[in-house]
Amino acid sequence: MVVHACIAGGPSLTETLVALEALLETTDVDVVVWLNAHFGSVKLNGKPFTETNLYRKYKDRILDIVNISAREADTHGKDFATLLGNKMTFAEITKENFKLAQRQRFTDVRRELFDQLDAIAL
Repeated sequence: MVVHACIAGGPSLTETLVALEALLETTDVDVVVWLNAHFGSVKLNGKPFTETNLYRKYKDRILDIVNISAREADTHGKDFATLLGNKMTFAEITKENFKLAQRQRFTDVRRELFDQLDAIAL
């Protein structure tokens, strides 16, 4: 079994790192870690995740890392708030519910994420 776990940057960084550590300590599952920089840096004391004690301790069970880049809050942020607020998937984006520029932003993000997922040997 493989579990995907998100590390949120900014104010939630410590809380999400603690949750990841609890997951790894209490289970034997392998993990794909998602580093989400939307709300801020995902660095702990200036160090990237791969230089933390948590990563070093469990690197044999961390299959890979997916990076979610920080993007413009006024464009991507609002678009994704709408997408998630309506509980929609990428597949449900149509010209009827989103404008061309919005659809292009979703396409760019989808490509970035799916390319990283496709590269993971599961």
